[in-house]
Amino acid sequence: MQACLPYDSLDPTMQDLFHRTQQLLEQFNGLSCRQDARRAALLEQLLGSVGKGAFIKGRFICTYGKHISLGDGVFINDDANFMDDNLITIWKNVLIGPGSLLITANHPLVYEQRVFTDEAGQRHAMSYSAPITIEEGAWLAARVTVCPGVTIGKGAVIGTGSVVTKDIPAGMLAVGTPCKPLRPVK
Repeated sequence: MQACLPYDSLDPTMQDLFHRTQQLLEQFNGLSCRQDARRAALLEQLLGSVGKGAFIKGRFICTYGKHISLGDGVFINDDANFMDDNLITIWKNVLIGPGSLLITANHPLVYEQRVFTDEAGQRHAMSYSAPITIEEGAWLAARVTVCPGVTIGKGAVIGTGSVVTKDIPAGMLAVGTPCKPLRPVK
């Protein structure tokens, strides 16, 4: 997956990791916001790395968890969904608004390459992925979607409802579908 090569998302090893992650998410999402110590302990089990003071509010969804790294002071608001088939690296002091979606996975366009059953009757769902990087101090407003392979530069601001399909330079306000740089934030 992390080599950006095709893989079968129905592979038994991947399914085991997915189910383990979903069990941890059920525990995490069932906790009160006042149970800071337990929430932090579950995040340590769930994610690849968690920086000092990183916080995920409300309901959180991810695919595998272990491919996600959060820097110091990261704040992720309610109902974030991280499809982490590849690495999602979030540098320090990043803010991610409610309902945001970070997607590292994609699928072949041709149906027969995407979903098929082999000679033994085993079903396969082929995917490929590319990493997402959100650099220091960036802010994703509410309901931002970030597509596979995107880097959002240091201090960039992404407007509400934007769909980020290409890299956004550091220090830029970017908006729209597809998201495009509008002007420097300073």
